[in-house]
Amino acid sequence: MDTGIDYVRYLKSKESVDKRSLNRYVFDTFYKRIHSRLKSNDYISILDVGAGLGSSFKRIFQSVTHGHIDYTIVDIEEAHVTTAQAEIAQWLRGKGYAIQEDSTGDIRVKDNARSVDLHFATADALALASESVQTFDGLVGQAFLDIVPLESGLTALFKALKPDGVFYFPINFDGISALLPVVDRARDTLVEEIFHRSMDERKDGRTGGSQTGRQLLEALPTAGAEIDAVGASDWIVRSIPHADSYPDDEEYFLRSILKFMHNELMASEDITSDEVATWYDQRRNQLNEGKLKYIAHQLDYTGRFVGI
Repeated sequence: MDTGIDYVRYLKSKESVDKRSLNRYVFDTFYKRIHSRLKSNDYISILDVGAGLGSSFKRIFQSVTHGHIDYTIVDIEEAHVTTAQAEIAQWLRGKGYAIQEDSTGDIRVKDNARSVDLHFATADALALASESVQTFDGLVGQAFLDIVPLESGLTALFKALKPDGVFYFPINFDGISALLPVVDRARDTLVEEIFHRSMDERKDGRTGGSQTGRQLLEALPTAGAEIDAVGASDWIVRSIPHADSYPDDEEYFLRSILKFMHNELMASEDITSDEVATWYDQRRNQLNEGKLKYIAHQLDYTGRFVGI
């Protein structure tokens, strides 16, 4: 289906939003677990599911300074995987690393105290994880659990972890997607309700729904996980102070959010097409003038799989 959104560009545009939103305490707790394993074994294998363009890999690579990391990026969209291969290779070269690439696009990078083997797979992440029984020491899934069936998804993912394996699940949507300034409070509330309901209506075995973040507080322990840390990672997007422009490519990010909402509104019987058109024109005008602001509430989690 043509959504009117360049999804690869959308993923790139949200990297700066994610970077400032991710909960540092949760990531540091995850990193301590990785560091402990590397200190003991000098080796760790990590599976990154629904990895998009590989932003989580960059964050982990910059934090880990010793040992060997075997890192697998998997995404169901081939365009995401091929873009991730090119973007990560360029990023590593830009950091001054000499890299080796094989015929499949896998990457190897080595410096004095650290080596990384980076693998790429275009596949259904849940199927791959379920088939990789006790293969990985670590599991990463950024902005992933709210777009897959939650209970069965966690069961499939945790099959891939070795005993006492660690997980890091940042950016889990949790029920707030607010656009400012308020134009018509009743209509703005209805728009948000319809947008969230569209997530919940897909919840029948296909997604975690609009409150995945809070649901994970109970769903993770039920699936055999022990939560080490949880914290907010809210998206807050606004124009640069004293300017009418947005940082990096965040104008496109907001334009995509509006389009996502617009698509769901057009499919709803609870709002008229005229109301949708008025709302959409007003919000796009605010965006063009640099006045539109956006808040989305999300939660990050890290911990260990201890078994049921």
